[in-house]
Amino acid sequence: MNFVILFTLAIVASCALQPTLEQLEGEALTTGDWTAVERREEKIKEWLELSAPGCPKGLNKYCVEEQSGIQCYCVPLTIIRE
Repeated sequence: MNFVILFTLAIVASCALQPTLEQLEGEALTTGDWTAVERREEKIKEWLELSAPGCPKGLNKYCVEEQSGIQCYCVPLTIIRE
């Protein structure tokens, strides 16, 4: 039980130490370096691909960034390879 509590606290603490995406974007606007923003967006996309509901057999999850945010779709594998 103590392990679960310690593990949860460690996760929360590590998340709290990271700047928000908005903070990263503000810093990028002043410095001109968008590398950290792009890395964070890629991590968000990967997390969504892993956490979004699975697709039916024969289809794979494919996530893209749109104006409304990152959206995931179920598409045939042949489309992803093109």
